[in-house]
Amino acid sequence: SDIDIIEVFNSHTVIRSDSRRALKFAQNHGLLASAGSDAHLVGEIGNAYIEMPDFSSAQEFKRSLAKGKLKGQMASPLHRLKSIVSKIARRIMK
Repeated sequence: SDIDIIEVFNSHTVIRSDSRRALKFAQNHGLLASAGSDAHLVGEIGNAYIEMPDFSSAQEFKRSLAKGKLKGQMASPLHRLKSIVSKIARRIMK
């Protein structure tokens, strides 16, 4: 009862069926659906988003999100690999 919104599309997720399961869960439980790029690199920014009407309050946000259209694409596997290599390199440099 404390959850209003669930992320149903994350462009950085490797397993596409996770997004389908999340969407089904949201639909089955009457939750609003959202999306996120989960950008780890500049090239991943904007890979997933919701186009929705303007809003000016928390309640308007929810109404607007309900009318929103999910947009986006999966992050490139090369970006995913670059993100992993970058993370490993940062740990090594410490």
